[in-house]
Amino acid sequence: MVGADRIPSGGMQSPLSASGPTNQLVEGLGLSLAEIDALTGDDPLVAKTLDEISEELGLSGVPNLFRALALNPEELRATWQRFKTHLLAGHFPILVKLTVGLALAREANCDYMRRLLGHLLFLYGADPKLLHFIWQGEMDKAIGLLPEDEQPLARMLVELAGGEDCLPKLSQRLTQFGASERMELMFAVLTLKELIQVAKGLGVPADLHLTLQGSKP
Repeated sequence: MVGADRIPSGGMQSPLSASGPTNQLVEGLGLSLAEIDALTGDDPLVAKTLDEISEELGLSGVPNLFRALALNPEELRATWQRFKTHLLAGHFPILVKLTVGLALAREANCDYMRRLLGHLLFLYGADPKLLHFIWQGEMDKAIGLLPEDEQPLARMLVELAGGEDCLPKLSQRLTQFGASERMELMFAVLTLKELIQVAKGLGVPADLHLTLQGSKP
């Protein structure tokens, strides 16, 4: 399970989770999640991918973004592979990538990804103050709560997220990394931005029931 060594003990539940209706509407598709589940429930690729997502993230269910994408099984699989490869694996800490993602979601005013990434950060052991600082737009304070050796990386990722205009200023600093590591940093940013755009475009409703596997809601 990703982040298992950093998950708080005692079946801790994120403060971002809450109980709510199960027939939430995916606005951009004009379908409820229940309707999407009914349409895709017999597809073996969908079932395999959703099971993998739940197991890999260590959650009691599947984030609504992936449930919505199940209408296109191949896209669901491809998006999950990008999420897993660029955010949950590689040379660099998961929490650094998710921290930068949360800042991007706030900047883009994407409530869905703000909640999902904040939820994952909490469940994977991030200081709750970090979430608060990002939501308040105080990124320097948030980064200051990360381990000291991870802070320069977080600042570099924030700069990378600024777009192509930032690359010339970063080129010298990026040379400290190997080619595969530079690709990882860039693809992490691109994946986060893509997920934010997809969540906003589809109008994905908030995840209301996600907890750690085996924890009490």
